[in-house]
Amino acid sequence: MSSPQKLRVGVVGAGEVTQVVHLPTLTFLSDQYTVTAICDVSREAAEHVAIKWNVPHVYTASAEMVRRDDIDLILIANSDGQGRYSERIIRTTYQDAYTTEFLDLHQTLTTGADLKTTPEDAMEDLDVFDMIMAHLSP
Repeated sequence: MSSPQKLRVGVVGAGEVTQVVHLPTLTFLSDQYTVTAICDVSREAAEHVAIKWNVPHVYTASAEMVRRDDIDLILIANSDGQGRYSERIIRTTYQDAYTTEFLDLHQTLTTGADLKTTPEDAMEDLDVFDMIMAHLSP
């Protein structure tokens, strides 16, 4: 039986949460995900993240990034109130894709599980996050 193909991720937002949470998590789960592109309104921030995390493609406009054919999943990690705008662009570009947290989407795609929506599920996600951060800490 062959192993599942990695999901190729484009990340919108190169801020602190992306650098401290999302990219370390994606790196920890590198058997399932590879980051293909990073997008931020600050080219300097996007380039910094690209160099630090070995991301091959840098963008300052998410509408341009989502046109790539080597991105399976978009992780929206911007905190400046533009998340809804980004989701609208992505849904227009990928008509049959629904944007959500990458782990929930991957679980839904691979197992048919329901998306997480309850407070209990959010607490479970925090437990997983704590486990990942403990593993990554020296």
